[in-house]
Amino acid sequence: MGPDGGAPGPPGAGRGRCRRRGGPTAGAAGRRPPRGRGRAAPHRADLPGTQPGAAGLAGRPRRALRGRRRRRGLDRRGRRGAGARLARRRGARPGRPWLPGDPPAAAAVTPSTAWQLDPLELAAGFPLGLGPGPALARALPGTPTARGAFEAVLRQALRRPPCVVSFSGGRDSSAVLAVAALVARREGLPPPVAVTLRFAGVPAAEESAWQEQVVAHLGVADWEVVEVTGQLDLVGPVAARETGRHGVLWPANTLFHAPVAERAAGGTLVTGFGGDEVMSPGWAWDRVGRLRDRTSRPVPADLVELAGAVARGPVRRWVLDRRPEPSAPSPWLHPGVDAEVRDRWRALRAAEPVRHDRALLGHWWTSRYLQVTRQSLRLLAAGHGAAVAHPFTEPAFLAALARERGHSGPRHRTREMVRLFADVLPQATVSRVGKATFNGAFWGPHTRAFVADWDGSGVDPALVDVAALRREWAAADPDARTHPLLQAAWAARV
Repeated sequence: MGPDGGAPGPPGAGRGRCRRRGGPTAGAAGRRPPRGRGRAAPHRADLPGTQPGAAGLAGRPRRALRGRRRRRGLDRRGRRGAGARLARRRGARPGRPWLPGDPPAAAAVTPSTAWQLDPLELAAGFPLGLGPGPALARALPGTPTARGAFEAVLRQALRRPPCVVSFSGGRDSSAVLAVAALVARREGLPPPVAVTLRFAGVPAAEESAWQEQVVAHLGVADWEVVEVTGQLDLVGPVAARETGRHGVLWPANTLFHAPVAERAAGGTLVTGFGGDEVMSPGWAWDRVGRLRDRTSRPVPADLVELAGAVARGPVRRWVLDRRPEPSAPSPWLHPGVDAEVRDRWRALRAAEPVRHDRALLGHWWTSRYLQVTRQSLRLLAAGHGAAVAHPFTEPAFLAALARERGHSGPRHRTREMVRLFADVLPQATVSRVGKATFNGAFWGPHTRAFVADWDGSGVDPALVDVAALRREWAAADPDARTHPLLQAAWAARV
């Protein structure tokens, strides 16, 4: 899902049951750096003069150096045996998040510019493809478990109070609040503050019973409920304020967290963003991973899947193209543009590594969907004087999760919740099915008035069928992928 506020998750991950939600964004926007052999693509900063043993070796023939190293039992960096391999792993960078571009200076913000997205992405409603940043390195032996890494993220947030948890009552935000409360009690830190938004007149967003159950179970004393009656309209007063500060941010519902960020001033805003994607099945090669681990019984049709996993290029694309489309049609785009967008989604699916740990550390981490969302939430929080943390998408947690899963992705969402959080959450919360949706909260009176008066300006007519977009916005439940276009068209008139 988007940043915990009903934003559309990328199709194809989220993962697999609802094709209009899901995981990392697709596309062929940039090739990833080549992977190291047998590793989940840890990329090091091989800067001139920083390699061990570089001094004094300049000018010697490379072939002669290789022969001398072999005779002395050294690796190519002058290190020995298993110790050399471990040293190489320790030398891997932990994977600094790639940010898709620095925000414009505050005094030079152009609100009409969706500066994080290119024109095709804006028309499609998603960041398309992978960023050029490095994949995360694997977790080393002896480093914390996934649960331990999750706690470490929250410990750091608690040490910068107030630690304000954006708490909707869903499984992900409940897990964040529960673990934060546990760490605070155990280590004598200031307890977390839960902030919940309740939307009057939006039945699909109603989760009061789930929220009260979790708060009672955890014994959370500081819980603030904020009644929202239209402030978070896509083009309402909060959107106007945040757009004036940062320009048009993606996803459109980043503003969902604005009331929570206000209460985190001077401290840390914590969200459950990313839980849907990393805790759910639906990754491209889930079936192959289970066959490899012998946790599923093979059937004849699996031969095709195995062939696709082993093969490259056209064969893999053919196998994947036999599956349902990774994205839904976009009827507001011209047919050729829609075809290009869908080709990019298919290209991303074909590029996903077969091993789940590599897919998590590289494909998911470098997806523009993940990195643009993290950037937007960081900017939103910083605008209110707060830091931000998303335990489900922090590098240490992802690295530990990848190590624990290995080849195979999660088989069931509930099973993963039980494995990581059964000791801190009510059983009903751990195993619940379904969740709230917030689209009705964003399509409020300000948005309806803008749509009724819209003259077709502010969108690229070479990409967007203006008449079809107008019909989409007139529907009872407009596609959330058109929300960025709406905000950009509105901002162009402000």
